[in-house]
Amino acid sequence: MAFPLFTFCELNYTSSHVSGLKHVQDAKRILTSEIEWKAAHRRMGYIKSMWQGVAIETFHFTDIPHGPNHQGYDLFGDGSLYLVHTPGHSDGMVAVLVKMQKGWLVLASDVGYSERSWEEIILPGITTDKQAACRSLKWLKEFSKRDDCIRVLVNHDPAITPGIID
Repeated sequence: MAFPLFTFCELNYTSSHVSGLKHVQDAKRILTSEIEWKAAHRRMGYIKSMWQGVAIETFHFTDIPHGPNHQGYDLFGDGSLYLVHTPGHSDGMVAVLVKMQKGWLVLASDVGYSERSWEEIILPGITTDKQAACRSLKWLKEFSKRDDCIRVLVNHDPAITPGIID
């Protein structure tokens, strides 16, 4: 059964993330950070043809209570879902912080590649800013230890299995 996709947030514009962007181009809104959008058009390594013809809406970072720099975007304006600026792997990358009934779920994108990444501060293989990547990993490590952090998921972790998160 198909359902309408209202908002799709692109976490970073590296090819492993945007190769399927045209498959969701009918979403009412496709968002990315202004910083990431500018980097995707300036830096080498981005494949612009992967989003060519797709309507992209950008957002500015503002002060939020979370993240390595306390910068991000409160998607609904009610503190239930934050796009947290977690630079390092890419300039404008965001992690998604979702308020669940029992606490916070962190969808950490490419801040790290597995729990070992933030536990041992192992940087992603590709970074645009190693110091920023280190700060983002340290924030993730600190946040993951909070009593109200129910789970941290990263994009390329082979240990992640399908399931329902309460």
